[in-house]
Formats: sequence, C-alpha cells, structure tokens
Amino acid sequence: MSPVKVKPGSAAAQAGIREGMVVLEVNKIEVSDVGEFNGILEESEDGKAYLFIKISRRYGRWYVLPIED
Repeated sequence: MSPVKVKPGSAAAQAGIREGMVVLEVNKIEVSDVGEFNGILEESEDGKAYLFIKISRRYGRWYVLPIED
C-alpha cells in the first residue's frame, strides 16, 4: 500500500501515525491498496468501535484506532 496521508487532529494522528508510514494490515487482514483498506473500514463500522492497524516500521507496529464518523 502507498504511504498514508494523516488528517491533523484525527484519531490516527493522535495515535502517532504519521504521513509517509505504510499500512500493512487492518484488523489482521493484509491490505495492498486504499480500496482494500476502505472495504475493511466499511465492514468494521458495523458494530465495531476500533480498528487494529499494522504500520510498517522496523518490526511492524500495531495501533488501535477508534472509528470516527
């Protein structure tokens, strides 16, 4: 997946995700493009309050983000 863009003040920014990081997995499902990421986000909005996002760093790092409206 390409490097992410992070909206200032968003849950992602508050969790420490920075522009240029690369998302590897969402809710333990590998993603290779924005379409896959958005599909998982849409499914997760149905009754779930959080996303688990794995970002590329030296050994991978997990972030827990609340789903925002």
